This record gives sequence, structure tokens and C-alpha cells, in this order.
Amino acid sequence: MTVLLIILQIIMWILVGIIGLILILVLLVLFLCAMPIRYKVNGNIGGSADVSAKVSYLLRLVTFSYEYHDGKGISILRIAGIRWRKKKKKPKLKKKEVLKQEVSQVSNPKRKPEPSNSNIKPDIKEEKPEGILQKIKNIINKIKTVLTYPQGKTIIKLVYVALRKLGKLIWPKYLRISGEVGFADPSQTGLFVGAYEGIAGALGLRHAICLTGDFTAESTVVCLDIAARGSTSILRLSIPIIWLLLKKPIRTLIKDLL
Repeated sequence: MTVLLIILQIIMWILVGIIGLILILVLLVLFLCAMPIRYKVNGNIGGSADVSAKVSYLLRLVTFSYEYHDGKGISILRIAGIRWRKKKKKPKLKKKEVLKQEVSQVSNPKRKPEPSNSNIKPDIKEEKPEGILQKIKNIINKIKTVLTYPQGKTIIKLVYVALRKLGKLIWPKYLRISGEVGFADPSQTGLFVGAYEGIAGALGLRHAICLTGDFTAESTVVCLDIAARGSTSILRLSIPIIWLLLKKPIRTLIKDLL
């Protein structure tokens, strides 16, 4: 009996340890997901665009910064203050080419090794990157395929609701946009200012967005100063995504696509 009791106690301690470890891991994951993700954006759009953005996570242990200036963008990722860089992969020779070089060196030791064909560019035309118009056309085609899909309108409504919820979670706590907008035709400037006044007044964004019209502009003029700060978390962002994935039309669409 004493041996059985000892074995049962050992089993109980093992089960308690496993359950405790699982609970600790769950709490750790929840803690990491609940940690705020803070972001800050500053920009100046005029003759040239200057934009700087910074995202921090885990009390600034992980930071990502992006700067755009004079048509060039630089992104930096730091983990615990150490900059993370991608390792450049060296071009690898194919097995056949390596064997040919080894055989030629063994048969003719004085013969210089032939240069590898890795640096020789094949006579294949490089595919040009897709332009903005082509990308927009591709997005429109995808939307059309979703519309023709059974329950397509329901899927679009569900996605719209999820995006709206995500937008509320990502929306900055501080937002300030100010500047001037003008067109060569003063009537277009007047239409833009009228539309801005109506939309900003209906949405209550006049305190955050302040735009004026430049009626003396000889060409299109856009000068904006942008500043935004906010925070969110992975846990909060996952709620609308999980809600969307639990809907039956979305799950059937994903199954058909896979």
C-alpha cells in the first residue's frame, strides 16, 4: 500500500507540474499579447515627402523605425538595443558544376578552374514590377470574384465590419493634420474645401484635421504636416479577426480557396 501511495503521489505531482506549466505559458502568452504596441508618425508632404515612423513593443525592447527622405526609405529593427540585419546569402554552385570543376582539376592539375556560370546572366527578359494601376486592377478583379461568389455581399459586409473594428482599435489617440490644398482651377479647390468641411464636420474631425484652400495656386499644390500617436495590442487586434473567422461564409470561402 505504501508503494502505491508513493506512486500516486508522484503521478499527482507530475500532473500538478504539467498543469502549472501550461497555466504559466498561457498567462505568459496573454501577458505578451496584452502588452501595448505604441506607434508614432511624423510627416511633411509638400515639394518632397519626409516621413518618419516608429513602433515599439515590450517596453521598447523591440523597436522598428522607418524614415523616408528624398525618395529613399530606411527601415531599422532593434531587439534589446541591438540592430537586426539580414545575412546575405552567398550564391551556391550546383552539384553538377562542382563535380565538373573537381574532375577537371584532377585530370589537368595545371589547368585553371573554369569560371562558374553563376555570374553569367541567362537570356531571359526580366519581369518588370507591377505598376500601381496594375495592382489596382488586380484588387478590383479579386473584389469581382468575391462578389460573384455565393454569399459574396455577406462576405464583404462581414469584412467591412471587421475592418471598421480594427480601424477603431488602431485609430491614434492624438492626430493632427494641417496644411493647404489647391488646384489650378479655383472651382475644384472650392469643391474640395466644401467636401472637406462637410465630411470633417459630420465625423467630428475638425479639431484633428485642419485644411485650407489655396485659390491662387497655378498647379496642384498639397502641403501637409502630419503627426499621430497611439497604441494598441495583439490581444485587442485578434478579437475582430477571430470574430471574422468564426463566421460560416468566411470559413467556407477560405476552404474553397485552399
